[in-house]
Amino acid sequence: MHVTSSRSRRPIRAGLVPLAAVLALLVGSHALAATIDEVRGTNGFGVSNAPCGGAPGFDIQEIDGSGVSGAFSTSGTNCQASVSAEAGGGVVAVEATYTKNDGDSVRGRVLAFGSSSYDIVLIPPASYTGGLIPFSFAADLSGSVSAFSESLTRSSGRFGVASIEAQIGFTGRTSNFNVFTRTDSASVSVTAIADQNTPVDVANDSLPGALQTDVALIDPTRLLTIGMSMTATAGAAGFGDFNALGIADASQSLTFRSEGPVFDLPDGWSVDVPEANIFDNVWFDPREVPEPSTAILAIAAMGLLAGCRTSRTR
Repeated sequence: MHVTSSRSRRPIRAGLVPLAAVLALLVGSHALAATIDEVRGTNGFGVSNAPCGGAPGFDIQEIDGSGVSGAFSTSGTNCQASVSAEAGGGVVAVEATYTKNDGDSVRGRVLAFGSSSYDIVLIPPASYTGGLIPFSFAADLSGSVSAFSESLTRSSGRFGVASIEAQIGFTGRTSNFNVFTRTDSASVSVTAIADQNTPVDVANDSLPGALQTDVALIDPTRLLTIGMSMTATAGAAGFGDFNALGIADASQSLTFRSEGPVFDLPDGWSVDVPEANIFDNVWFDPREVPEPSTAILAIAAMGLLAGCRTSRTR
């Protein structure tokens, strides 16, 4: 069976990954705390890949923290494709699907991209008198890829492909103003290849359940920029009569850690990032609507915590 599958989970050196470069740029450009959410969908992604149908792509960016989403669904000659992406509130979710039906040759691929970046300011305990502190964070990650290819003639080389890449990271400055970046990433991709020896081929894989940055010693009095992004692609390629399907489904998404503290901080430290639904270093999933009584208790608890921190800093 001609199935290729690749999967990786590795620390990424700053400067080698777009997310690291973006974070480094952001940390030097924001005078005040800011949030940037972006989604992008591309119909005909990559060299020599034709669009499926006439649906245009989208590229949307918001800086007010309200979140953003985009989608398209299209049909063309012997092909169907759909893309969706959302970013905001501590959630990045992407999905891409491409189907090629029997008929003429085709080479097509679609892409879905989403990213969020947040400027954060740490809240120190009353006992803090200065110096560097350790900092890192983790994220929950879910996604799967599937590919199918079926050759309807005797010639070779019919492909169904799908891939997902996910990244998290943070960038800040040390006490001597040097910029540093810590990132982690994971990727998974599959290719199903049908030919005269293997007329039908199927491949599946999934992402690991979490990402975790390395620890950095940071100056907590300076602004930190936190980022997360995901990319999903799906497509098909080949000549003559064949069927192919690629599905990259990360609709269950990349999010801040859902259990325990979001950021790994020393005792007594905390952080609020309302645009990311983080309060007292705990993330609340905006997709989960609590019961009214639960919501009231949560709001009251956040108010109580804020009052306690205010009294500690006096």
